[in-house]
Amino acid sequence: MPMVRKRSVMPCLVAWMALSPCALWGQRLRISVIYPLEGARIQATDSTFIFGQVQPPHAEFFINRQPVPLYPDGSFLAFQPVERGDFVFRCVARAGADSVVLQRRVTILQPLAPCPEDTLVVDGSYIFPQEDLELCPGELVRVAMKATPGCTAFFRIDGLTGAVPMVEQPPSRLFYWGETVFGSARVSDAPLLRGIYTGVVRLQPSDSVREARIRLFLTRGGKDTLRVTAPGRLTVVRERIPKVGRLRRQQTVARTGPGLGYDLFLPEGVKLWITGREGSYVRARLSDDEETWVPRDAVEFLPPGTPPAHSVIQVVRTEDRGDWMRVRVFTRERLPFRVEQKTSPTELLVTFYGAKAETDWIRHQFPSPLIKDIRWKQRDRDVYELRIRLASRSHWGYDADYDGNDFVLDIRKPPRLSGWPLSPLRGLTILLDPGHFPDPGAVGPDGYPEKDANYELTLAVKRALERKGARVFLTRDDRRPASLRARPILARVLRPHVLLSLHHNALPDGVNPFENHGTSVYYYHPQSYPLAVKLQEALLRRLGFQNFGLYYDNLALCRPTQMPAVLAEPGFMMYPPEEMQIRTPAYRREVAKAVTEALEKFLKEATRESRRLWEQAGPTFETAGIPVLPEMRKPNGGAEEGGET
Repeated sequence: MPMVRKRSVMPCLVAWMALSPCALWGQRLRISVIYPLEGARIQATDSTFIFGQVQPPHAEFFINRQPVPLYPDGSFLAFQPVERGDFVFRCVARAGADSVVLQRRVTILQPLAPCPEDTLVVDGSYIFPQEDLELCPGELVRVAMKATPGCTAFFRIDGLTGAVPMVEQPPSRLFYWGETVFGSARVSDAPLLRGIYTGVVRLQPSDSVREARIRLFLTRGGKDTLRVTAPGRLTVVRERIPKVGRLRRQQTVARTGPGLGYDLFLPEGVKLWITGREGSYVRARLSDDEETWVPRDAVEFLPPGTPPAHSVIQVVRTEDRGDWMRVRVFTRERLPFRVEQKTSPTELLVTFYGAKAETDWIRHQFPSPLIKDIRWKQRDRDVYELRIRLASRSHWGYDADYDGNDFVLDIRKPPRLSGWPLSPLRGLTILLDPGHFPDPGAVGPDGYPEKDANYELTLAVKRALERKGARVFLTRDDRRPASLRARPILARVLRPHVLLSLHHNALPDGVNPFENHGTSVYYYHPQSYPLAVKLQEALLRRLGFQNFGLYYDNLALCRPTQMPAVLAEPGFMMYPPEEMQIRTPAYRREVAKAVTEALEKFLKEATRESRRLWEQAGPTFETAGIPVLPEMRKPNGGAEEGGET
């Protein structure tokens, strides 16, 4: 009887095992799509990526009937063709007789497309101005719309103008920043864009309107006419009394235009002459031919009759403050200013707007190990330039602010470096920034968040630098988050010798991840470029990933001026071959070695200059508190550069 049971059960068991390998392995067949999210709106021309994980890893996997290979941990990454509008990624996993289906619904955004040619149409989403304008006589009012190609267009401003002609622009191709910056910069194969009409009118001294409507007209053959109204209204500002405001934030970013590129970084209390508005931004006059834009809510408007910022600059003097040299300019109030770093020769050019020169006195602290010369120039009416020539061959950093109403520029000396046999890192302060948190950052195909990868990597780098004798601080830990705004503030308060932000990368929609991945480093200021180069070289050598490039970019953690500051993206979270390595201790050790090597090489190149400058400051040079003793010198009399204990 028992033999009969065995012979009857075994064939069923074998058949069940063949049909249900998931049960054999003890895993439930499942699909997890990490990106894109359900309902995502995606900008892509013809293809975009989708990634996630399938369990068990030996399953077959298909997206929209196309086979997709799985990596050893079950991760997948695919670059799939898409169609504009509502789109569905249909994901199917099969293992024997088992199968599971997951549908991810997204919207592929329509790029700007020509309007139909068989009827008069105006695209309501492309009519400009889109926001209210406040402009002065002499300025240009720019008007635009997208409409049926091959027509005649004109516009009127209520109570101000008659019909002003508009011109249809030549056909053009679309520009997508994601593909241009992070992809292969291939030209879009989308149809040429036609039917963009633009017009312009110059406001005259006698013009005066308030919140006037701007109406645009489209006609074909003089028969049918279509009329639309721009969302933005026009006010012509004719104020005899200047409108003056004062910045009320700790730091305000002034831009080249409303929502455009960063231009100036101005501290609290700076006075601005407000001359116009576009939407939520106001325009400030800097000089006869320069202007800048700031958020309207960053400005506290002062009582009518308040004069614009103005100062006569009579005295400039320098002061040695240990690791920094201070240049104090005795301004009488907080003027808008611009600081530019020049590299050949090494100079700092400070431009003050609203200033006149009567600078008979420039007092130098003597001897000065860092500042070679200071010269002033009245560049233009109410534009004053101060040119500070440095004795060093390169910049290390600066900090510009106001002390009361005096402008102060703290210029950083190259740090005191330890000589051989010690590491040049010994005694230096390094600030490490584990990117992201509270936000997760990028997410890997298996759900591993970038914030965790960044923090674990940062701990490995911290340990490696501390073994070399560096004092290492972090902008956050794994329990207490730090906002993006708080991190540069911490760097400014702590004033480390180097700031390094550690991240892991991802791509914008529509860029091919199989062609574009690997290692990249970002910098912004001249003092950061040499370190960025050395870090990129070291990471490529240690990791062996694809070279994803060196980038100049105005990132928050590259922007601090007080020290060399770079941001590293050693690998890609979304690319499974790299993400699987990012999770390993071996990867973190190699990155830590690369960071240490790059920093030491960067510092060693600064050793000679650092010693020369510090020796000029006094008879005894000390390397972070350790004297350069005779037995620590090379036979030729110079201290050994580099090396470690």
